[in-house]
This record gives sequence, structure tokens and C-alpha cells, in this order.
Amino acid sequence: MPINFHCPACGTPIEVDDEHAGWECDCPNCSATVAIPQSDEQPTATDKPAGTPPPQPPPPRMSPPIQSAYSAPPPDEGRKGLAIGALVCGIVAFCLPPLALVAIVLGIVALFKISSKPKEYGGQGLAIAGICTGGVALLLMFVYALLISILLPSLARARELSKRTVCAANLKGLGTGFYTYANENSDMWPIPAHALGDSDTVGMVDYTAAIGSFRGQAGNPAAGDVSAMDPFPSKLSTTRGLWTLVRTRMASQNTFICPSSNDTPNTDANPEDYWDFGQGDITGPATAAQARQGWQQVSYGYQVPFGRYGQPSCDRHQNMALAADKGPYGAAFDAGFPAPPAITVTQQMSPSDWRAWNSPNHGGPGDGEGQNVLYADGHVAWHNESRAGVKDDNIYTQWSGNGTTFQERARGNPPTQGGRQTPAGHTDTLIYP
Repeated sequence: MPINFHCPACGTPIEVDDEHAGWECDCPNCSATVAIPQSDEQPTATDKPAGTPPPQPPPPRMSPPIQSAYSAPPPDEGRKGLAIGALVCGIVAFCLPPLALVAIVLGIVALFKISSKPKEYGGQGLAIAGICTGGVALLLMFVYALLISILLPSLARARELSKRTVCAANLKGLGTGFYTYANENSDMWPIPAHALGDSDTVGMVDYTAAIGSFRGQAGNPAAGDVSAMDPFPSKLSTTRGLWTLVRTRMASQNTFICPSSNDTPNTDANPEDYWDFGQGDITGPATAAQARQGWQQVSYGYQVPFGRYGQPSCDRHQNMALAADKGPYGAAFDAGFPAPPAITVTQQMSPSDWRAWNSPNHGGPGDGEGQNVLYADGHVAWHNESRAGVKDDNIYTQWSGNGTTFQERARGNPPTQGGRQTPAGHTDTLIYP
């Protein structure tokens, strides 16, 4: 009958025949010399009779492995379509975030079916992986949304600043055209022929809602030449001076469009035949609809060229504003937007307090962030208030009084329907529209 015992050194089970009881043998695992017990018990150290020759160690045998109580789970069998679908949707959700929810739902359904019908459904690991990947993709979707919400205002701001740069470049180009024109016309910027005023300071021209008046006729350039009319028309726009650069091929229609505005360029095939912005033939005063159409073709206002001091020229004070983004009063009288409120200014007003009286190009009527201004020396600067030029003159209003006080210059007299306000002094800027 075999004897089963364990090596006291390493614990390896050993089996030998009972005829070798009391002998010694080598452990097959650690090679330690082990005394074979008399029965199935742990070996103990025993002394052999003196003079007994060492017996031949019996060949030890390993005991057969003992069957463990643990048994491996059966293989993952059954239908795995839902689990595979969950994992696939979870992976694709990294590119298409809405699939994250599909992956989570499929994974949960798969686990429920595996739990309730284990013999029919399988793929538990795939379902769990689909839920995990779908959850990560869903989290990333929220992170992306948060980043976009943070970055979009910055991107919009950068885009607006870029548009301001283009706007300033347009005005700079117009300034170059004005000086080129002035070199050939006694240093005077373009001044439309017009009736003279009935006093030293008051003009006789209505320039509100007048864009396109006496615009002319295609194929007949003389049709819009008011200098040949007797008497002079009493309704003319300030933008006739700007259009002079188109007639003389010193600027294109696109140059007059600020990219921050909603304006669109004039599309006449032969613009040199006409004398002002607008659409089609207009041989008399423009209607309100025609004036509004012309207003939407030009984003810039011009120093009112009528009256005793309305003579923009190269010899003006070099810090005087001569053109700029069109102002809030032209938007009201020419385009029908609400008129800005009465100006009540103080020297403590912040730039945001001026938004109602800034150009509508950069922010919209009543909420303008500021305007680009072209100065007599040819440079262009951005102002977040409508005060600019000589002694912080409001460029969209006429001086009140003699323009000696802050209130007279910064508030001034806003244009009114009829447009007979003209510059009140040599350094009074009045930009219209």
C-alpha cells in the first residue's frame, strides 16, 4: 500500500511504496533528503541501525493532483449582436458623439439580456466595453461643447477686429484717392457743385435722404451734371464727393464697403456714367426708397462739403477728421432706423456710454462699438467714441455756439431732417451720412 506524505522542506506531495517505510529519499522538487514515514504522516528524522548499508532510495512519485472545488466558467457563448453593437457605437462615438448614447443603451440592454437569459445571450465583456467607451465619448462631447462655448466669443471678437483692419484699409485707400484728386484740383477734395448759402455759415442744400438724387442716366454722363443746371438743385447728397473717385477711376465700388456692416457694393456695369451711389437712372431728387438703396451701397460718411466752412482740402488742420464710418443720424434719416437719443455728455463718460452715438457699422444702430476715422494728414485711427479730431469734436454733429466749450464740441447740434447744418468753423468736423 503506498505511503503519501509531503516534503517538509517545500511541501511537495510524495508517494512511495510502503516497503520503503523508514528509508530516505530525495524530494523530486527541491532534492532535499527526506525520511519516509511508517504511514501517511509527515516524515520525521530517524536514525538507521549502525553498520546498515544505505539502501537504494526508492523512486518517489508525485501524488495525483487534488481536484479543486473551483471550476472555470463556461465559455461566453450565445448571441452577441447587442454587445458588439454597443462596442462599435462606443468606438465610433469618438467621431460622432451622438452615438455615445446609443452605445450606452445597447450595452445596458445586452447586460440585462445576458443576466436574464445566459444560455441565449453572450458578450458580457463586449457590452461593458461598449458602455465604457460610450461614457468616455459622451464626456468628451460635453468637454467639446464647453470649449466651443468658451472659444466662440473669442473667435467672433478676432473676426471683428480683422474686419476693422479691412475697414481702416478702405478708408486709407480713399484718403490716397482724395489726395491724388486734390493734386489736380487746387488741393481741394471733391466738392459737388451746389447752391451757395444765404449767409456766411448756413448752406442751402438738403443732404438728408438724398443719396442718388440727380444720379444721372446710363450712356449719358451729362444727365447728372448739376453744374449745368439752372438753378442748382437744392437736394444733393454728401456722397457725390465720394463717388467722384469712382468716376475718375481712383477707387472701385467695393472700396466703399465696410465688412462689419450689412452693406453691399454698387454693381453698375458703367459706373463712370453716374454721379452718385444708387441703382439705375435717377434724373431728379431721390425718393426715400432710392435713398435707402444708395445708403446701403456706401459705408462711409464724408465731411459735409456745403456752406462757408464745408470745403475739405489738404490745407485743413492735420488733426481734423474728413471721412469716417457713416454715423447714426444718416442711419435714421436715410435708412429709417431709430434716431439716437439727445446727447447728454460729460467728461466722465466711459466709451460704453457713447455706443448710441457711434457708427452703426460696428455693432448695429444704437449699439456701435466705435468708428474708423480718416484724418487730414492721411492716417486712419479707431475711436470707441464719436469724439475725435481737433479738441475732441463730435464728428457727427455741428458745433453749437462757437465750439469753445467741451459741451459745444462734444454734444453740438445733431443733423435734422432737411440737412442744412454745415460745419460751423474751420476745424468743425461734420460727417454725413
